[in-house]
Amino acid sequence: MMTHREDGRKVTRNIVVAWILVIIWMGLIFYFSNQPADQSDELSSCIAKLTIGSLGFNVDIGYLDFYIRKSAHFCIYLILAVLTLVALKQSNVSKAEVKAFIICVLYACSDEAHQLFILGRSGQVRDVFIDSTGVALGLLLYILLHELMMRRKARMAKKTELSEWPSNKGD
Repeated sequence: MMTHREDGRKVTRNIVVAWILVIIWMGLIFYFSNQPADQSDELSSCIAKLTIGSLGFNVDIGYLDFYIRKSAHFCIYLILAVLTLVALKQSNVSKAEVKAFIICVLYACSDEAHQLFILGRSGQVRDVFIDSTGVALGLLLYILLHELMMRRKARMAKKTELSEWPSNKGD
């Protein structure tokens, strides 16, 4: 059995780890946004070529490249939203879902503003909308999965409680 002090350390460690993951993920976003246009184009073209090669698609690379870039925006911010929500919940912040949404959308705005200063890059309002949609879906998925897990846990506890209930057969 854990002492109160050990339990407190575990909670503190969980909070610190959760926030470190958020910061690392934000750093990764910053790193990719900080790449000049030619490096960024090369990376997404490489991914497009690998996708075409592995799946046998006969698609224009420029066309596929656009969707790969926008899908990356969506997915990266979906993950950021989940990491941020977990960190806020670990920290016992009230209205964590709303605050996670605000933090992630503001980060998306700052990310696009940052790209204005990178050679060959531009900040796009459209990308902020795509990022925000990823954030919203990430939060929604987290909320739905959490609710499903809580309902399942409650059903399992109820089944356990009923199975331990003394039977009336001997009365």
